[in-house]
Amino acid sequence: MAGAGQEAYKILHLGQGIKIQGNTCEWLPGYSIYTRSRVTVQRGLCVHVPCSFTVPNNVWLSTDTTGIWHKDIGGISVIVALKNRDKQRTTGRFYFTGDVSSGDCSYYIEDPWLLESGTYFFRIEDASTKFTYEDIQPSVTVTEFTDKPTISSPRLVEGKEVTLTCTSPSTCPHIRPRFSWEGEITGRREEIKVDVSQTFQSRITFTPREVRHRSSIYCRVILKQDLATVEKQTLNVECK
Repeated sequence: MAGAGQEAYKILHLGQGIKIQGNTCEWLPGYSIYTRSRVTVQRGLCVHVPCSFTVPNNVWLSTDTTGIWHKDIGGISVIVALKNRDKQRTTGRFYFTGDVSSGDCSYYIEDPWLLESGTYFFRIEDASTKFTYEDIQPSVTVTEFTDKPTISSPRLVEGKEVTLTCTSPSTCPHIRPRFSWEGEITGRREEIKVDVSQTFQSRITFTPREVRHRSSIYCRVILKQDLATVEKQTLNVECK
């Protein structure tokens, strides 16, 4: 781009950042930003990363100020999310959740691809101010999905009805997992969502029998077509 476009995306070189308690801080008079320097998220899962920034006293952050998160791809900056009062843009995996006018640059990553790994940096723009916090480049690492569901362990007594609960490792609001129970038991099944914590669970209610002592039950959680995980539990059935 030429003219104003070149100015809008000019990268400012500011020297080395200063690490503070695991976060990284960029220091230029009045300008600072605080966020995690390293972020790890698994495929199929999500992470919310707090971030805050400041500007000099003579710089005014208004609702028209645009906050932009870029990804550095081979020296080329690509916008992955931006936000101001009138518009919001996302890749569908990287979301800008902060309020720019309040100095909040927080972001949220959900169900990323492995190629989302890399370095990201933050920039602000309005009619009078254009500034890139270039030294603050959080390193995002996307790993394969390895987390497993958890199965509750209530006491199992011969002939006494009981409920097992399987909890999905995913608490992402836009990903609703599917559950399946496998093993030598049958019973009533119910899937629920705990809205406060975005926790997804499946319950199976059955009556234990001693003949099933030491048998296994499995809870399988399917996040999407190519992403699933399973946990096993051995039933310890007590006699009356």
